[in-house]
Amino acid sequence: MQLSSVDVYGPPEGDGDITESTAPKPATEYERSKLEADLSVKRVCEDRGCGWSILRPSNVVGASMPTASAHALVRAIASGRFVYVGSRDAKCTYIHVDDVVGALLAIAQAPSGTVADVSSDCRWTLLVKRICERASLKPPRLRVPTWFAQPISLAFGGIPAFPLTPTRVGALARRGGYPMGAALRLPGFSVTRPTPAGFDEVTDAALALP
Repeated sequence: MQLSSVDVYGPPEGDGDITESTAPKPATEYERSKLEADLSVKRVCEDRGCGWSILRPSNVVGASMPTASAHALVRAIASGRFVYVGSRDAKCTYIHVDDVVGALLAIAQAPSGTVADVSSDCRWTLLVKRICERASLKPPRLRVPTWFAQPISLAFGGIPAFPLTPTRVGALARRGGYPMGAALRLPGFSVTRPTPAGFDEVTDAALALP
């Protein structure tokens, strides 16, 4: 059994969803290393005649997870530096660590060769609203079009504390996600800490930092 990542698919292209049937297109060294590990597990297991499975979570969050980008999101909202980018239908892609553990236990009982993505996607508007309610913050209103945010992020994204980088613009503007077709068919698996409620621990932890 291999714990991988949806990063093997590479940066999302367009607004379509990514599924287990999407061809991997890793673009960074990290993404390539994840795919190489997946292929190595599959090759070794098949050579030795043993079963294999691969679980690919999205951005894992939880009280025990030091997810810097998730903490940065909360602090950006709290400081008034957060802006929406693109469509109101844009999705965030997070999964609580408890659900990753549940999916791992379930995929261990699945037939050999099972590959499953696991991600509790929701609209950015819902997550930001939840963060603001939990932190007693005024919700942000500013929204900028993607065509405007992209060149701004390229020009100023390297400045410390500037809220928009090319990577963040891509994450904030994407409308596709990782629908859990295969994961939800795993024996005994269901999402118990869905986003946005599953993000509450991150909000609390980020606001508690000095």
